[in-house]
This record gives sequence, C-alpha cells and structure tokens, in this order.
Amino acid sequence: MAYLPKIEVSGMTDPVIQVVDEYLQEVVYTIRIKGTSWRPKVFREATYTIRVGEGDRVRVFRGVESGPKEDSRVLKVRFDS
Repeated sequence: MAYLPKIEVSGMTDPVIQVVDEYLQEVVYTIRIKGTSWRPKVFREATYTIRVGEGDRVRVFRGVESGPKEDSRVLKVRFDS
C-alpha cells in the first residue's frame, strides 16, 4: 500500500478526481470527493497521473510518485472563478 500527496482544491467544491497508473495505463480511481481535500491510497508504489475537476475545468498532474503514509506532500489545485 502506498499514498499519493494530499490533494487540496480551491475554487471548486466536491470535485471529481481521477487517478491513473502511468505504467499500467489503468484507472485506479474516479471519485467525486466531498469537500475540497482528499488523500488517495494506491495499491502499489508507482508513478500516477491525477486529474482534478470536470467539464472544461480540469487540471492534470503527470508523474506524481507515490510514497509512504508518513509523506506530508500536498498537491494544491487552484481553479479561478
């Protein structure tokens, strides 16, 4: 078990977040979170693509590496209104 950085979103509430394993090219999660932050658990140490938002308001982050539970990284995602 590994973890991705905590995702903190501003400018959008309850966004859709998709996590894709870059090596396997498989979707791990597509989930609408409640609120503005979430820390994804992943099933293996790897590199991931994270998509945040929906419609024409989507931010994409490629090459995000997983880490241990103690990892305190934060991915800040900002949507301008």
